Amino acid sequence: MHVLHVYKDAPPVMGGIENHLWTLATAQARRGLRVTVLVTNPRGATTVTREPAGDGATIEVIRTRRLATLASTPLSPALVARLARIRPDVTHLQLPYPMAVVGRLLVDALPGRRRTPLVVSYQSDIVRQRALMPLYGPIQRRLLARADRILVSSDPYRRSARPLAPHADRCAVVPLGIDPAPLHAPDSARVADWHKRFPGPR
Repeated sequence: MHVLHVYKDAPPVMGGIENHLWTLATAQARRGLRVTVLVTNPRGATTVTREPAGDGATIEVIRTRRLATLASTPLSPALVARLARIRPDVTHLQLPYPMAVVGRLLVDALPGRRRTPLVVSYQSDIVRQRALMPLYGPIQRRLLARADRILVSSDPYRRSARPLAPHADRCAVVPLGIDPAPLHAPDSARVADWHKRFPGPR
């Protein structure tokens, strides 16, 4: 089975969703799945690499060229083009990321395109860019209506997130997992780097 994960960033970019995506992708690769991660490249041109996932497994990571960043959203037509070229068995989008939402809707509209199952992890409502919701809201609603499964991290969040109310029958609560191994055996160089970057109480 080929699983495609789509979001705006992945490690080494730091962030909660980025770390969650990578934890999920590496666990799936270790279980023998073919895994592709499609994100944008904050540093330049499109790159395609194979990155270790542990236990001899690897992940194909495609970082597409960004044209600009608008309202915290990397704009990357190359991401949409790659999305149209990849033919996975399952696509997993991390929301919010408007570029992925628009890209998936465009790919679904391609003539003769077989629609592949779509899983959405609904990680957050739009908060800081709320003024853009009159424009983005209808597009997000259309995508959520097409999702085969919508994952949320807790039941209180599932009940409080207004955009999910019409899709309650397709929502599933899946808590965000972590890989405990680094906590048991931390990388000493990484710990030293954190102490240098973030002095004082932690």
